[in-house]
Amino acid sequence: MLKVTVINEIMKVGSTIPLRVTCSDFKQYILKGINKNVPTGKALFNEVVASRFAKLIGLDTPNTAIGILPESIITSSDIINLKKYGFKSGPCFLSEYLEGTSLRINPVTVKYISNIDIVPKLILFDVILMNTDREGNDGNWFHVKKGHKLIAIDHTNIFRIAQIWDKNTLEQDEVIPPKIVDEIKGPTYRLLVQEYEKKLKKNQHHLYQHQHLFSGIGRKIETITDDQIQNCFINIPQEWGISDEDSEAAAKFLKCQY
Repeated sequence: MLKVTVINEIMKVGSTIPLRVTCSDFKQYILKGINKNVPTGKALFNEVVASRFAKLIGLDTPNTAIGILPESIITSSDIINLKKYGFKSGPCFLSEYLEGTSLRINPVTVKYISNIDIVPKLILFDVILMNTDREGNDGNWFHVKKGHKLIAIDHTNIFRIAQIWDKNTLEQDEVIPPKIVDEIKGPTYRLLVQEYEKKLKKNQHHLYQHQHLFSGIGRKIETITDDQIQNCFINIPQEWGISDEDSEAAAKFLKCQY
């Protein structure tokens, strides 16, 4: 398992106090851990499950891992006083650090997205996981410097109510599921869809006339098995305090959603 060896900086964007760190493989990652703003492991659980599901559907997202933040790093860091922020040692969520910037999606920036085909996957991902933290949050629209790709990051706020979901709320959403979380109806998503349809019509006119926006990703979803979904929930650190019933409810909910 990767271990954090150096704390490089505290990131300027993010309420979870993310850190840029170097790990035992000499690569840099964005770390999310237990701290004063993230008192439970729900946020980290959400990130792990979401990143694994993203890989299943082929959504562009950084490589991720569960790592260890040693106590010795917390006490010896001369860059940031981690104790001031309430960081606790133990398992943490690591996301590969990529050079780029968070930019608001607008009529100008949307034209420079090189992988505009991400749009159907991104929307379906946010709908299935009920992600409520992309619309209106410019920090979560991340453009990679190399290739001008848009990638999906920061999935703390899935399951509709972020870190406070539990077995009961998920079971309620199964009984009366929202057709779509309100955020998906926002102007940013609409702008992305318009740009995607424009490029699809221009580059693949014959397909545009006969293909639904979600046809491709729909076929991909149909090939995903229950076992693959279940694997999104394995090897979650006990230190994060996720009860078996909550984890099982989350897995059951995700299977119902897709």
